[in-house]
Amino acid sequence: MLSVNSVLIPADNDIEPTFKTNMLVVYIDRQSRQACLLPLDKNRNLKPKPYPFKQIENFVETKVVTTAKLAIPTLHLSDDSSLKDSRIIKRDERYQIILPIINDLRSYLFPRYGHSIIAREAQRRGVQPTAIVRLMNMWFFGGQTINALLGDYSQVGIASPGESAQKVGAKRKNTPFT
Repeated sequence: MLSVNSVLIPADNDIEPTFKTNMLVVYIDRQSRQACLLPLDKNRNLKPKPYPFKQIENFVETKVVTTAKLAIPTLHLSDDSSLKDSRIIKRDERYQIILPIINDLRSYLFPRYGHSIIAREAQRRGVQPTAIVRLMNMWFFGGQTINALLGDYSQVGIASPGESAQKVGAKRKNTPFT
């Protein structure tokens, strides 16, 4: 069954690959019979592209692609009581930037209107258009939850080297204590 937050994985036996990478279903439009897909690769600054829903459904039925559910990180599913107030404030600021676009998602995703909506909101909020696309992709990749806009700081920093560790780098030249 194909739904929002499904991941489409290309089959290994496909001679001519339909998708070169795994794709995330971010929106299904019944009116135009299209599904908007976003590649799950390193370049996460792209806007989702619409594909004919019938074609994707046919790929799934003929096993050209397989479907899986998006693995949403536990951080994005946690409640606000486990978060610091500063992180909640930053998340809510980011959410307010993209909220008008989320409310009119169909206009954002289809090529004829998407660019003007991004430009209008960027000018209104005083941010770069690429920042809005990045925030929208954070929202999509995080399972379309508000906590997807939280920064992931789990891989930041190093373990403390200890007090006996030698300092690295050049010595300061303009200090009165040398």
